[in-house]
Amino acid sequence: MSTDEKSTYYDAGGIEVINIIHAKLTDEQYKGFLLGNVIKYACRMNYKLSPLRDAQKVAVYAEMMVELLDDGGKKPHEPKPVRHDPTAKYGPIIKQPGCCGGGGDE
Repeated sequence: MSTDEKSTYYDAGGIEVINIIHAKLTDEQYKGFLLGNVIKYACRMNYKLSPLRDAQKVAVYAEMMVELLDDGGKKPHEPKPVRHDPTAKYGPIIKQPGCCGGGGDE
């Protein structure tokens, strides 16, 4: 389920983008990412006709930072394991000779 209920496209494919970012960054990098988003949305809020959406985003990223700091620096939203099913969208993967480790003489 998406962290941001108004933007469910962020979790298309079964894993939310924030969890991918979280998994790829160190704890310090992730704190910087969260802080950067708080600053970004807070700064642009006054230049919008309707600043409410940006104010909500500030609150979401600020809450993630609070959870991170409250938890002693541990990642609050542990990324969910990605279940890779190569047949799910495009059918079975067929190795071609000389391509992608297919070799041809297997």
